[in-house]
Amino acid sequence: MASERLWAWVREGAIALVVFVVFDIIGVVLTVIADFAGLLHRTLETSAPLGYAIWFVVAVFTSVMLYVRDPARSRAEGGRALVAASVVATLIGLASSLIWGRTGEPVAPDHPGITITWLATSVFAAVVWHVVMLSESRPRMENATGTPTTAPALVTAAPASTTKPVRRPRSGEQDTEFRRAGVFAAIGWIVGMTMLVFLDACFFVLAPFGGALRPLTDPILTAAVVLGPLWGVAAALWPIPRGAILPLHAPALIGSLFWLFAIIGGGVVSGMFGITDEIDAGLKAAATVAFACGALLGLVATFGWYLELREGRSKARADGAVTA
Repeated sequence: MASERLWAWVREGAIALVVFVVFDIIGVVLTVIADFAGLLHRTLETSAPLGYAIWFVVAVFTSVMLYVRDPARSRAEGGRALVAASVVATLIGLASSLIWGRTGEPVAPDHPGITITWLATSVFAAVVWHVVMLSESRPRMENATGTPTTAPALVTAAPASTTKPVRRPRSGEQDTEFRRAGVFAAIGWIVGMTMLVFLDACFFVLAPFGGALRPLTDPILTAAVVLGPLWGVAAALWPIPRGAILPLHAPALIGSLFWLFAIIGGGVVSGMFGITDEIDAGLKAAATVAFACGALLGLVATFGWYLELREGRSKARADGAVTA
């Protein structure tokens, strides 16, 4: 038992170290792309706030890989993952402090503020995932070796006259009824959705159309701060707002990805022919068109989710009428 527990701690620490290293590389690449876009678009100047925003987003995705890679884990296993991630983040921070001040690059581990923001936000967001997403502990039992195992579900055969075909849940579908979030989980939803909607406004709205929407920056960010908590409360209490998070993000997410690919392709073109006013204006227009195409594709996905939701509700009403 002691060796198994030690191995579990070592495994969690190794996974956390690999996740931090991989996303550190991803953050550096995104920072380079942001600098590249700043050279391409003279109105989009890279700055310290942009660097912090990039690494904040990287931290959110780091936390997803640190914790949400196995959402069905038990509470003890989730706590072990959080402790291991915290220890690894602390060690990385201490090691990074030895090279702080040698370069001015806004990346981890070279920059102290960005490094601390990335590591601290990753651990904090993992704690939020632990509060919000951890499912109820499954019934567990110990076998002859003392190793925890999942208890088999009891199956009771129904009488032949009342047996009805039951559709097995597809992969990714919920096999349990919707449960409203508790107090702490609701707080997690409110905080998480506020951050998410605020990042939506920054990266999905202001970034692709920063120049055109610059006069509306304050109203857009204010609306995001107001909408985020409201969406968090709704997601904590009702299933549709919770299930709508990904479908409603599809247009902005796919559109921004298309915009980013256009920016990268435009950078290659500008490097080959040199940046002139005519080429720069044309590349901006091409990036805008790419964003619109991606947004339309995302709208198709959103509409498909709406049709599936409508079909599911119709089936539920029909099943209720048959039962009655």
